[in-house]
Amino acid sequence: MYELEINEDNIKETIKNDVLERNNSIYNFLNLVYSIDTKCTISIDGEWGTGKTFFVKQVEYIINLLNDENFEETDVEIVKMLDKIKKKLSEKDIDSTKNTRAIYYNACEYDYFDDPIITIIADIIKNNSNININNPDKKSSLAEKIDNWISSFKLGFSYQTKSGDAIGIELQKQKSEPSNSILDNILNSKTIEENFKQLLEELLVESSNRLIIFIDELDRCNPGFAVKLLEKIKYFFNDKRFIFVFSTNLNQLQHTIEKCYGNNFNGAYYLQKFFDYQLELPKIDVNKYINYRIMLIPKNSSAYVDEIIREVLKYENYNLRDCNKFFELLKLKYVETKNNDIIPSYHFFTNIMFIVLLAVKVKNINDYYRIINGNGIDKFSDIIKKCEQISSYLEETMNIYEVSDEDIDVLYNYMFIKKDDDGITLRGYLNLRRSYINKLFDKLSFLGEKITL
Repeated sequence: MYELEINEDNIKETIKNDVLERNNSIYNFLNLVYSIDTKCTISIDGEWGTGKTFFVKQVEYIINLLNDENFEETDVEIVKMLDKIKKKLSEKDIDSTKNTRAIYYNACEYDYFDDPIITIIADIIKNNSNININNPDKKSSLAEKIDNWISSFKLGFSYQTKSGDAIGIELQKQKSEPSNSILDNILNSKTIEENFKQLLEELLVESSNRLIIFIDELDRCNPGFAVKLLEKIKYFFNDKRFIFVFSTNLNQLQHTIEKCYGNNFNGAYYLQKFFDYQLELPKIDVNKYINYRIMLIPKNSSAYVDEIIREVLKYENYNLRDCNKFFELLKLKYVETKNNDIIPSYHFFTNIMFIVLLAVKVKNINDYYRIINGNGIDKFSDIIKKCEQISSYLEETMNIYEVSDEDIDVLYNYMFIKKDDDGITLRGYLNLRRSYINKLFDKLSFLGEKITL
């Protein structure tokens, strides 16, 4: 929730209009991965909330379109984008249609499993188109390979395709006779590896001869699962046909690894050895993204609201996720918030102050509670002073020029400290009424407004 929803329409829209200004980054990434002809692990580093997931889903979408020579795309702009990419890559003697397929794997969805490799295989099966096999002999062969590989692990896995065909079989967890033989252990390991390679051969045939697997959210997994996944990828996917791309916050992933191995373990050095390439995701121009989100919401008549949104989100140093959360909540109240065809004082509290407090609430709930509980005059005062559009609104609609510290104290005390119902007037123009403040808090709660049913 509160991400830019990842669906084909949004992916297309952000690529066509370069909403996130990352089309160059998409090309640069493709230029890299299509130039690699050996096994490889890549990290895409970025802080939480900076749009890493959306970026890798954009790249996955483009790679799979390039892989499908017969794709039917009716969107002219997307076709133009693909043609530009192909042309630029061909200028560097890079063939972008050489059967390279991409798969997205969210590690966090699977971190309660004991063995991560099984979950990766499940995702490969679900995402590889050639699994919808009609040939009974071929299906039987693939099922046998899955059976052999899973039996090596002595646990069970089955997958049912959309058409209802079962791939693999359900196995009960098996118990083997205890053995301390080093030779037996070595032989068993070799059996696992050989069966795994046979399975991959079958999975890759026809649909692609290279697979790029995007692994997301590893830094949010439990430490044991994260380390197992990294270690087993190094061992099992020792094949030049695989490129693993980890979309992660390297600083957080480092701490995750150190939790597993101990604080004296050098997690940064471990990751430096593991990743062949460490890439950094360029930061989004959040101000441009805010403008884009404002454009998507139906307009009414108050330009001040838009300007105050821009100022307060900039003041709170919003990232991409913060913006999405704010606008998803705001759109529930946006029509009435934009409407200034009401008493200016009422508009100031129920709409402008609503924007300010909602922005604080989304970014830092502790700051929000400090303000509304009467302990945050410093934060409240700083926002009022630094958001010029608030002062402009007071000047234009109520002739209140150069808002002073004393004005802010009166405003703050009435809004958040004073509990009686006596209305007052600030500088003879701004009417402070308890009904206005109650309406403000009803809107902020999103549940408290009284309506006629």
